Order: sequence, then structure tokens, then C-alpha cells
Amino acid sequence: MFEHCSAQKRILLLLLVTTLCLVPASMAAGTYQFVTAWGGNGTGDGQFMGPTGLTVDSGGFVYVSDYWLNRIQKFDPNGVYLAKWGVNARNNQEAPAGQLTSAFAVHKDAAGNVFVLDCGAGRICRLQKFTPDGKNLGAWGSAGSEPGQFSLPWDLTSDAAGNLYITDTGNDRVQKFAPDGTYITTWGSKGTGDGQFDRPLGIAVGPTGTIYVADAGNNRIQKFSSTGTFLGKFGTYGSGNGQLYDPTGLATDAAGNLFVVDSLNYRIQKFAADDSFLTSWGSQGVAKGQFAGPFKIGVDTHGGVYVLDYDTYNVDNPPGFRKGTGVMRVQKFAPAGTVTIPPTTPVTSVTSLALPGLVVKSVPDGADIFIDGEQRGTTPQTYYDIPPGDHLVIVSKIGYLGSSQPVSLAMGEVRTVDVTLTRLTEGTGIISVQSDPSGASIVLDGVNTGVATPHDFYGITPGTHTLEISALEYGTYKKTITVDPGTTVVVTTPWTYQEKATVVMVNSYPEGANVYIDDVLQGTTPMSLHLKKDQYILKLTKEKYKDYEIALVIASADPISVSPTLEAPGFGLVLALAALGAAVVVARNRR
Repeated sequence: MFEHCSAQKRILLLLLVTTLCLVPASMAAGTYQFVTAWGGNGTGDGQFMGPTGLTVDSGGFVYVSDYWLNRIQKFDPNGVYLAKWGVNARNNQEAPAGQLTSAFAVHKDAAGNVFVLDCGAGRICRLQKFTPDGKNLGAWGSAGSEPGQFSLPWDLTSDAAGNLYITDTGNDRVQKFAPDGTYITTWGSKGTGDGQFDRPLGIAVGPTGTIYVADAGNNRIQKFSSTGTFLGKFGTYGSGNGQLYDPTGLATDAAGNLFVVDSLNYRIQKFAADDSFLTSWGSQGVAKGQFAGPFKIGVDTHGGVYVLDYDTYNVDNPPGFRKGTGVMRVQKFAPAGTVTIPPTTPVTSVTSLALPGLVVKSVPDGADIFIDGEQRGTTPQTYYDIPPGDHLVIVSKIGYLGSSQPVSLAMGEVRTVDVTLTRLTEGTGIISVQSDPSGASIVLDGVNTGVATPHDFYGITPGTHTLEISALEYGTYKKTITVDPGTTVVVTTPWTYQEKATVVMVNSYPEGANVYIDDVLQGTTPMSLHLKKDQYILKLTKEKYKDYEIALVIASADPISVSPTLEAPGFGLVLALAALGAAVVVARNRR
């Protein structure tokens, strides 16, 4: 690729590199710029099926926990995959310490210990401690509401002394533990007053020891001392500067600045140590620098900000997570005007800093190219303006199945993505589902598809099909359509704002049970439903297990969790598992 560079370009590159190297890595700036992104759907190294936890250590290394694959992956500051560990024991309710059943959150403390919140569906709910390479050092905790027990814990952090702080979301409280797991104290209860919570999610410790908690349901940040004394609060519901809509993740830097994942405003907000608003960035979308579902966040010592972007989560409860669909990536940002050259890339010459090349080809030609969510022309195409790092290349063409390819670019190298597209089955059609707002769940012919709007379904058999499109606060839109061979049917929801629905999170052990509401199939566990205030019959069925049925009364907008353990054939009366505040139900197992 270097033969194509003119002498003037070489001089310009040298001047550019010289100038960039003079910019301090810690330079303060008002806005943040996109640096790189990595991830994608899959089970391979560097890919995710349910990324729900992120932590950044003092060296800038990034650890991501995967709720569905039950593993921890380690990346360098530019997203280069380095290692993984974890034993997947999802369906083993007697899994010993060291195995993971629901690896929901991860945190690495200053001493190098890696802590994993292993808690989700089923009876196991615990905190596990590992070495950085995955050797188990112990586990503690169980499901419940007593001191030291957990109900749907969301996030964890540690202070300079190694004490751990955990947002125990289902119990609307924060718990503190010593580094060896010894329980120390608890604070918080459900409510809107100072020191009370409505779904405490993200948590972070500032450099002076202040504990910050994202009080998501109250759309605010609360501050506490290390013993739980209330110190202050800021934030109100809205989309203006300093306002919040369901904050889910927090991180602090060495200067005491607080970074907040403002999830349903699809942005990151930055606040000073005195709680004053500094800046924000991001918008809804899948292009680089946009967010499909900002989730959790970490900050390195050089000012880099890492955002876990996962658009298939339900912010109220892990059992609402869908597996292996939608956007799953980590995005890295830096203050505008700064450049970080990783220590693993020594500067030896001007040519060693030449930007990489990327060639994208397809059979047949003329396919649309998307790089990190941005459309970049049609195949064949060659690029010399893409920065080093990991990127996601999508190639799509009407009448063919699309192809998604991760690619890692390094200085001075040329990489080629060459795909052969598969033609769609002759005589089939396409269903294109759109909604405003986007992100609605889709049930097609009675099956929960696990994807969200906007989405195109290819290879549809000609004939009559039913769609149910659901979104929180907008209800469910049902439509019957007819698909003809070789045609595309576009379905757009004619929504208007409605009363806020209640999120009902349904799981079962074992998973894969059919979920019925008033005898209408909704999908299979785990899944989430959006129901208005009313009375319903919720039934779970699975072959070789007794049916599970409850009378479900929705009395408020507070989320509900139903997570029964299905029983072998027989009779018995079982009390339904936890409602987070909205209903009291009695369940009866039947033959």
C-alpha cells in the first residue's frame, strides 16, 4: 500500500504523527471522540452472546463478562483479544465454586482480584473471587433478602482498602463486604426519599471514597459515605443536560469526574466532582459513536472511556435478556484531540505508522458495505482511512443473506474480507418490521424471535403470517399479513403513547418452557412481557414437567419477576417467586 503514497503525503503523515505525539494523553477536553469498537455476536474469541459486565484495570486492560456463555474475556486497551476463562454451568443448580451459572457482572480490584456476580435465573446467586487467569479463590452469598444474600444484583465496585460494594437491585439496597467476603453493612430501601432506591443499578467509588449509586427508577445519582451515610443527590427525569432517563452504569476517573450511562437517552454524561454537568456525547443508532443500548462503562488512567453497548437487554432484570441477538460490542472513546498510541506498538519509523488497508469483496459484486454500522459504498472496495483496531464489516445485498465479519487491522497491513453471499430460497418473501420508537420486540407466528425493530425477516414462506410488536409504554400492535413470492411486506406500527406497561420477567429452571398469557403463546423462557394493569393467567409448559400456572394481578408499573423451578409430574402447591412490588400470586402445579 505504501507505493500509492506520494512524497507530499509522506511528509504530511510525518508532520501529523509528530504533532499527535505532542498531545498529552490526559489532556482535558469538552467532548469525546470515537476511537474503536470490537465484539459482535458469536461464541468465538472476542465475540459475545450476552455481554453484561465490564471492568477496566489500572493497566487499561478490559474484562467483559458474558451472561449466556458464562465466561470472562480479557482485551487490551484497543480491543485486541488476549484471553478467556470460565466453566459454563448454566443449568447446574449445584454448581461448585469456580463454575459460572450466570456471569452477570465483573470487577477487578486494585490488588488484582477479579470478582464475578454469578447470579441470574435459578437458585444460585453468589459472588465469586478469582485470580486474573481464572483460578477460583472462593465464593459467598445466596439468593434471598437477609444480610449477605442477593436478589438480582446488578453491579459491584471496590474502594482503596479492597472493600466491595454491590447494588442488590431486587432488594433495593447496597451491601458492603470486606475483601474476604465478610459482610459489613447494608443501606437503602424501596422509595423516593434520600437514601432510598427504585432499582439501584450502577455503582462506583470516587478517589476520595465517595460511593455513587445510579438510582435508575428515580432517574438520579445518590452519593454516600463508605458507611452508607447519605451525602447528596443530583439528576431528574428528562433529556436535558444533567437530566437522566434510566441510568444503568457508572465510572469515575482519578480527577473525581463521574461518567454516567444515561441508557434511554442513548448517551454518556460526564459530571465534575462537585456534581456539575461537564459534557455528554452519543445518540441512538448503530454507527460508530452511537449507542444501540448503552449498558455499563469503565475508564482507564489515560482518559479512555469504554462503553458496553448491548441492545437486547431489559434494564429491569437479567432474565429478560435475549441470547445472541442485536448489537453486542464495546466502544472506546477519548477526549477530543487526544491520541493514544498503545505501548505494544513501538514507533520505529514513519512507515510503521501508515494507516492499514481494508479490501472488501463479494460474490456477487454490488453488495452494500457497512463498517462499524456506517455504510461505505458497494463491493468491491478498498479503504485506507480506517484506523487500527477491531472492526465489524457487514456485507448485504437484496435477495441474499447478509454476512457479518469481524476484522482486526494493524499498522501497515492490508486485510481482505472476501465473502460469497447465499441466495435466498427461490419463491420466498421478506417481512420488514419498523416501529417508532425502535427497539420493540417481535413475535412472528407465535414465536418470540428474540430480535428488536427495525428488523428484516428473509426466506419467509408465502402465505398468511401474524405479527405482534410490543414496546414498553406503547403496548402491543397485532397484524395479520399476506406474503407473496418475491415480495417485501413492510409493517409499521401506528403507535401513540399509552399508559406505562409493567415489565414481567419470566424465567424457569430448566429454561425453554412455553409461556402463555390467557392461553395465548408468547414465546419461551427466558423472556420479558409488557402488560397493562389487569388480571391475567400466566402458564408455563414443558415436556416431562408439570404445568406451572398463576393468576397474575398487575396493580402498578413496578416490574415483576417470575422464576419457578419446574417439577416432575405430581401434585403440589407452590408460592410464586418474587414480585418486585406489583402483585401477589399463588401458583399451582398440575399434571
